[in-house]
Amino acid sequence: MRSLVRKLVLLLLPFGIYFALVILVDPFDYFGKTKLVSPETKEAISSRLNYALWKILRFRDDPIPNILLGDSRIANIDAQAVGKVTGERYFNFGYGAGTLAEAISTFRWVSQRMKLRRVFIGINLEVYSQSNVRDRVGGAIATVTDPVLYLTNRNCFEALWRIILAPSNPSLREVERPNVDREQFWRHEIIETGTRYFSNYRTPGIYRDELRRISEYCLANKIELVFVVLPTHSDIQELTKQYHLEPANQQFIDDLRHFGETFDFNFENRWTADKSRFRDPFHAGDEFCDKIISVVWGNAPLDSCFVRHYSVK
Repeated sequence: MRSLVRKLVLLLLPFGIYFALVILVDPFDYFGKTKLVSPETKEAISSRLNYALWKILRFRDDPIPNILLGDSRIANIDAQAVGKVTGERYFNFGYGAGTLAEAISTFRWVSQRMKLRRVFIGINLEVYSQSNVRDRVGGAIATVTDPVLYLTNRNCFEALWRIILAPSNPSLREVERPNVDREQFWRHEIIETGTRYFSNYRTPGIYRDELRRISEYCLANKIELVFVVLPTHSDIQELTKQYHLEPANQQFIDDLRHFGETFDFNFENRWTADKSRFRDPFHAGDEFCDKIISVVWGNAPLDSCFVRHYSVK
């Protein structure tokens, strides 16, 4: 009997050590902020391994009634800068490689927890596609409500060993950073990522219905709903023509106009043709993002050469 107990203890010991390390290091600050690891290290590693889990946990601990939803393009909009312009706090739920399904799931989760005031959804044609269906938010929400799922989460495991080993191997902090130069990455994003999005475009179908429900919910609950079509470089816009998606793009804008106020920055102009104003062909640089903030949130004059603005139809 003692031999069996000893073997059982030895068998369970590694798991006990692992769970203890997770609780002590707490890569995603699930149990409360620990001082063992700097917040900068955790954010550099954990936030990029699971965007949804990282942001949902922060919102859980500090809910804010004004939110931004969308992918990495809206994530580049500085919520603090928006706050300075508006005098109100905003929380940015932009997820890297985010989908519309994830934005919708996040909206549902947040709206069940608190009374929202303002909702801004960053959305582009390639996201408004039935082929883009991945949803990591459901798993993140389940993890937030169940400590066991957190302790056994694979992203938590990866974040833990990266955080522990990062002091001796700083490269472990570099999550998602491309190992190529700017020009190579630019071409990759057009040839691989852009082509995949646009060649697989499918009529949104259920997404149109979901946005209509959100629009109706916001109207009924006196929540401001605004859509922001973020700029992409003209190299990406050219793919819309290459795959004959101009009618789909026009339908996309028409749909948004029915659901809420819409700002469209994604069309050919001197800014979107200027490569220096972009981090990569999908993501605007800081100056461009600042200009977007001044227009959408700061009531800057509407320049038709830069933005197309549509009130609700």
